[in-house]
Amino acid sequence: MRGAAGAAAARASRAAARSAGRSAGRACLATGSASVHRAGVRAMTTATAAAAAEGVQGRGGPRGRAAGVRFRDCVPGDVGAVVGVVNRAYREPGHWTGEHGLVAGPRVREADVEATLRKGADEVRLLVAELDGRVVGTVEVALVLEEDGDGGTRREGYIGMLSVEAELGSLGLGRALVEQAEAVAASHFRCTVATMWTLGARSDIIAWYTSASMGYADTGERREAKQLIGSLGGQLLVDCDFVVLRKPLPVST
Repeated sequence: MRGAAGAAAARASRAAARSAGRSAGRACLATGSASVHRAGVRAMTTATAAAAAEGVQGRGGPRGRAAGVRFRDCVPGDVGAVVGVVNRAYREPGHWTGEHGLVAGPRVREADVEATLRKGADEVRLLVAELDGRVVGTVEVALVLEEDGDGGTRREGYIGMLSVEAELGSLGLGRALVEQAEAVAASHFRCTVATMWTLGARSDIIAWYTSASMGYADTGERREAKQLIGSLGGQLLVDCDFVVLRKPLPVST
């Protein structure tokens, strides 16, 4: 899944499609083509963090060693650790979110994470999972404003850059991070839909997200992958597109 580092490419893609004419249809990429990008991540409020964590644990959160995990917002001092976790998860063999053999080059760079942290909490939140003082997982949630077809806009929460250290991958931490991100999308961004996209070559990951327990659906939408991956410093090694997945979120009160 792509993170907010792809937002500029996504915005450019949408703008180009619109300039070509309305008949091109919805050209916005679901990966953070948010029409709103402002400045500086603030800390997650204690109330929001507690409510989201309670919801995750209530749905059968992390197990075993991962049961003591704490979720919080990423801060500048986490940048190096986040880059390490993400690149190991996506580029090294043996990780369930991995793209080893599908994409070469870094998944994320320190500059990408720093750029995300300069954006505002009204636009994007980069969350980390911390265990025994160590960052062991991360996920990003970005607000996306989409046209709803009736002249209005729909608030979507784009979820990306899900990463978990390999030794914790079978202990429910990945699911807990997704649920944490969904809770933030609904309660913080007031989104009604969660959106994510993944490489079409990862049929196992797509099957997991579209399982009854996770609740995402394949929209049938596809997005060109080669250019965006290249803009993030990577190289696509296979011929495939991104598959766009969506899930309705409960209305937050």
